Amino acid sequence: MKRPFRKVIERTLQLVILSIGLWAVVLAGSDFNSLIGGLEPSPHLDELGNSFQVAWQSDMEIVESENSDILLTVGEVKVVNRSNLVKTWEPYLVAPVEVFPDQNNLLEIVIMTWEDRGVIAANIEYSIYDPKTGELLWEKIRTVYIKGSEDAFEKLTGNH
Repeated sequence: MKRPFRKVIERTLQLVILSIGLWAVVLAGSDFNSLIGGLEPSPHLDELGNSFQVAWQSDMEIVESENSDILLTVGEVKVVNRSNLVKTWEPYLVAPVEVFPDQNNLLEIVIMTWEDRGVIAANIEYSIYDPKTGELLWEKIRTVYIKGSEDAFEKLTGNH
């Protein structure tokens, strides 16, 4: 009789700790602004940061529509920032990726920004790994425009 009671106590304690952790995130001002119905840009982001968050969300919707099966295997996300620009926004950005706790694969997202002739963009590399073997299962590199557009960049560089 003692074991079932112990499991109930352990489960209750886990829920209390999880609740305290979630409240700490909310009170600390982290920006999980809208967990349902998509992301809203954070009030803490500047204009470029908001532009990046919105562009990333829109682009991720395209990636998900084209690669839904492999993305359903993501159990963990790791974001690697290789940009000083994004570093200023990092505490307020939310990776627009759904995680499935019953899955095991790791989605690593590497963000690198570049600027050329007033156009600012980010190359985002998505890689899904099997954490047990380290095997790369899927990879995609996308470019999202933060300031300016692909058309504007092509006109500026003469590559149209």
